[in-house]
Amino acid sequence: MVQDVFLDLLEKTDKKLDESTLNAYLYKAVHNKCVDIIRHKTVKDQYASVAGQKLLQMESEYFYNSRNEIEEALFSQELQELIDAAIETLPPKGKQIIKLHYEHRKTAVEIASILEISRSTVENHIYACIKALRQKLANYL
Repeated sequence: MVQDVFLDLLEKTDKKLDESTLNAYLYKAVHNKCVDIIRHKTVKDQYASVAGQKLLQMESEYFYNSRNEIEEALFSQELQELIDAAIETLPPKGKQIIKLHYEHRKTAVEIASILEISRSTVENHIYACIKALRQKLANYL
């Protein structure tokens, strides 16, 4: 920065500086040069941040929104069929509790009152069934 200030001073031969003002001029010029570099770095960082966000957004749109609506519907339908088939393999009590919980949107307390069992038993069944379903569907999730 000091070199740049001296080069600027040499290029601007029209400046007439005497010894009393030269020190003050040099200090102020170096200070201003430092401030300019800091401002420039801030602008570069902000631009890089914005450009990075745009790049991530474009990448996300390209890779994750590349399926069309028909593909998405088929994938969802296929996945739902796999989930339904996996639910059918559960024990009868677990299957009943999972269907009440996810298809009919019942809470553990409501299921417990419907089936006349404790809430903790319902929660244990839900936990065990979800664990079993995750294992069966691990390749698809």
